[in-house]
Amino acid sequence: MALSNYTESGDPVANTVSATAIAGSGALAAALCGAVSTATNSPTVNAYVGDPADASPFATTTISAGGNVELSALSNDVASSKSVGVAAAGLAGVTGNGATTTVGGQVTAQLNGNVSQGQDVGVTALATGSSTAEIDAGSAGLLSGVVNVAKAVLTTGVTALIGNAAVIDVTGALTETATSDDTSTASGLAYSVGLLAFGVVMTTATLTPSVTADIGSDADITAQGGISVMAIHNATPGTSGSPLSPWPEQVRLPRRKHH
Repeated sequence: MALSNYTESGDPVANTVSATAIAGSGALAAALCGAVSTATNSPTVNAYVGDPADASPFATTTISAGGNVELSALSNDVASSKSVGVAAAGLAGVTGNGATTTVGGQVTAQLNGNVSQGQDVGVTALATGSSTAEIDAGSAGLLSGVVNVAKAVLTTGVTALIGNAAVIDVTGALTETATSDDTSTASGLAYSVGLLAFGVVMTTATLTPSVTADIGSDADITAQGGISVMAIHNATPGTSGSPLSPWPEQVRLPRRKHH
């Protein structure tokens, strides 16, 4: 088990990466100020059996277990940035501000090995997280101007993998699941007061995770309790209203070999 901001019992920990910038200026004639904040959270979390060097290596390790085989990589990645700027002057007050938050990294669970004996086999990669960027700024003067740019990006990669040519023969079920549950939010407010006043706010929120559940080529799998392979993004299997709701339960294929 490999954990980042998760407890061993599977509960997320409320740790976060945050950046805050506050700037202010005032003058009789002209005042200028700018606040820029940047926060990045991009861990690499890898739980593996066998060789982790290749994206899909051949199985070289054999496991024999009297019970279940569980391989899990869990990561909860939260980052936020906030900028506040205020400029006031008799003639001209101008403020320009930026906030950028990036959440990325890679969460991988790799079973690059054979399981010759055991009950249930679980390979789980889970990434939860949020990316938030926020700006509040104001200016005042005969000439008054505000420019705000907020950008939030989330690009976490999540992979659950069983290696090439793996041989698995167990009495229970095999479940391989890659899950991403993420949000990305950018917001901005601009206040500008003057005889000639302007305010510009540009916000961009991007959510582009990569979620993959894969069984390598030439794998031979026998699981008497069934086989389930799922890649999930912001959905709960079997719940009403989710993209997966037509399926009331995970797909189970009884005693089937995968080649």
